[in-house]
This record gives sequence, structure tokens and C-alpha cells, in this order.
Amino acid sequence: MTFLSSITSATVILLASHLALSPAAATAQVTGAPGVDLALALEVDRSDVPIYDYVTYTLSITNEGGSPAGDVVVSFPKPPDYAFDAATPTRGSYYDWIGRWRVGRVEAGESASLTVRLFTLTRETRVAFAEVLTAVGTDADSSPGNGDGQSAREDDEAAVVTNGPAQPTEPSPPPVDPAPPSEPVDPAPTVPTEPEPTPTDPQPPLEPGGGGGGGVDLALDIQADRDRVGRYDFVTYTLRLSNASSQAASGVLVAFPKPTDYAFTSAEATGGRYSDWTGRWNVGTVGPAATEVLEVKLFTLTVDPRTVYAEVFSSDDPDPDSSPANGDGSSAREDDEAVTVTNAAQGTPDREPEPTPDPDPTPDPDPDPS
Repeated sequence: MTFLSSITSATVILLASHLALSPAAATAQVTGAPGVDLALALEVDRSDVPIYDYVTYTLSITNEGGSPAGDVVVSFPKPPDYAFDAATPTRGSYYDWIGRWRVGRVEAGESASLTVRLFTLTRETRVAFAEVLTAVGTDADSSPGNGDGQSAREDDEAAVVTNGPAQPTEPSPPPVDPAPPSEPVDPAPTVPTEPEPTPTDPQPPLEPGGGGGGGVDLALDIQADRDRVGRYDFVTYTLRLSNASSQAASGVLVAFPKPTDYAFTSAEATGGRYSDWTGRWNVGTVGPAATEVLEVKLFTLTVDPRTVYAEVFSSDDPDPDSSPANGDGSSAREDDEAVTVTNAAQGTPDREPEPTPDPDPTPDPDPDPS
């Protein structure tokens, strides 16, 4: 009788308890092949998805080998014309703006999962593709980062199709909602200046703060290309950050979160970069008497009023007339804050105004008896 054939379920449970592992992980520790063996699986909650609706993808990764895998990063970009809504990983973090799930360490026999909810801007066929991008440890039956983006050829890749070729073309949106825009929908946004991420952690959001000597004078302004916008339509916000002083401002970070029920589609900045995931515009340096501009295009999922707010979140230099990151998120109280309202309430035009009572009414004369 060999050692492996003598292992019972009780042995595995005892080993799992001793090593603080799951039974599956303990089994892999004892019986798994040397090295790592990462396998991906991708599922979708519906294969036929209407336009202007939600679809949820569930991505899972399992280490079927006998050794732990370190620094695991999975590539899972959203399909074109799908807008990001939410993500829930059981381990690590998902960064929508680069389409990466940083899983971290995956022990032998362990699994982790990621749920991503997207909003569809098309009825056409779309392929969702995921693959292991990087990992520490040799995987004998697959290589990271070698997929074609369309089909799963190794077990560290996974793909699923929504709205296959047999599906009809785009229908009209529900009659209760305004008609969708006639302009073609922009493809999924890319930021050309975004550097390619490394296997290490992407930069987390910065904490507010400031310091240094001298003084700068940063001022924000925000404008929308339209005051009123229908549901399932586009609106573009333009932020202008000006430095009115003779000293350059460095380390400037602006907070600009998208409103609730608005989906991100694209962003373009004259300086720095905007991350939809953090809602931060990392401007960097703003020269003396200079202005940097950010344009953010969003897709509306509601016709309700929405307040759009931005403020300077941090800077390396003090600003005598304002402080970073002290706003209330709804009103501009300092010049480094800006606010605008889309679809502002306009009262009740269908209601007649109440008459003003006469303080000293005079009785009507008696009607003419004739």
C-alpha cells in the first residue's frame, strides 16, 4: 500500500485543521502535482442581453497544483460598449480602468472569485475574455498573458459570448423612456497615456493632505454640455483647474466622482490622468498662471436630478484661500471646489398659483334686480 492510497478523509481534515487550510487545499498539499496549476472559469447570468440593461459575469480562479501561486493578476477587460457598474471580489481588488483583477497569493487547492456587473450599450454580439496575466510559480500546462482575447485555448483562460450571431439586431428602448441617442455609441474607453500596469499593486487612491512652502491659488470650474439630459443619453462634463499664482503647484489631485446612476464611458485630460475606479484626476503639476482641462463623458441611467461635485483633494503646496478635501460634496464653498446640477427640479408648472387673499374685502354690490 502506498502512502497516498492510505490517506483517508479524516487524515485530510486533521491536516487541514493543523495547517489552517480548507480540506481542498490540504488535499492539494498532499496529493497535488508539483508546481502551480491555475485554472479559470467564466460564467454569465444571461446569454441574451437587451440593450440598456445589466449583465453579471462571475469569474473564478482555482489553483489545482500542489504549490502556492504568488502575485496572481488576472486580465478581465469589459467588452466594448459595455459600461462598468460594480465589482465584488472574494479576494484582492478589481481595477476597472485597467481591466485587472489583482488576486494575490492563491494556495494549493484554493479558489477565489470575482463578480462584475456591467451595463449594456449595444445589442450586438460580445465576447468576454479573461486570462491569467502574471503569476509567480511555474504552471506546466499553460503560460500567462498569451491569449488571443477571443477563445480559451489553455486552462488559465476563459471566454463567454453574449448575444450570439443568431440574436436579432438592436430593438428600440422601452417606450416609457426617451429614445436612445442616434449617434453611434463610443467604444469602451481607453486612456492612451495610461502606463501599462506592473504585476505589483496599482497605485491606490491618495490620502488628502498638503504641505511645503510658498503659496499657490488653485481654482476649479465645472460645466456640463447640457443642463437637462434624458435617460439613456450622454452628457459631458468639463473641469478647468487654474493656478492663479506665480508659483507652480505640484502633487495636485482632484476628486471628481461620477454621480449615482451615471456610467463612465470616456475621459480626456490635457494634463495627468483620470481614473474612473477612484474618481480621481491625478493632475500632477499645474504651472504658474496655467490651466488644465478634463473632459469626462458619462451615460445616464436616470432622469432624476444629480449634483456633480469636484474639489482639489490634495496638493503639495499650501493655498491661502482654500484647503484641500474639506468639501461637503454638494456645494462649492471655496474656490478649489465646483458644483453643477443636471436635471434640476423646476417646480410644478402645471399647478395654478394660490390667490392672495384680500386683507379688506369689499362686498359685491347687490345685483341689478331688473
